[in-house]
Amino acid sequence: MPLGTQGKILAFIESPKSLLASWYLIHRGCKPIFLSSNEIEKEVFDKFLNNWFIKSKIFVVSQSKNLYEQINKIAAEYNCDAIVTGYTLFDDSKTAIEKIKQIKKQLDLPILHPLIAMEKEEINRKFEEFGLVK
Repeated sequence: MPLGTQGKILAFIESPKSLLASWYLIHRGCKPIFLSSNEIEKEVFDKFLNNWFIKSKIFVVSQSKNLYEQINKIAAEYNCDAIVTGYTLFDDSKTAIEKIKQIKKQLDLPILHPLIAMEKEEINRKFEEFGLVK
């Protein structure tokens, strides 16, 4: 679907998996606003944006402030409809579930997890396809 026809998402980028998760929603027409936690390498992020011709606002989280307050503020300011994360269950399902519970308690918008049920092999294939691995 054409970019921007399905509303705005705030893509919380913590890792290459987060970029892949945001791609699935971008591919379905959502316009992204990116929020980075600095853990992802800038060159991977830039390559992703350039490969997909995505022009978007990019915010960097301040480590000295409450993360969830920052996410809620930016999402409200830019009228985002949902927040997307790259959490999966193949790494450590207990940890992922706890993180998801924490996020859902703290954030005001629906949280989308497009990779949650994907197998590790499928995600790795997509990483290679999109150039998200070295």
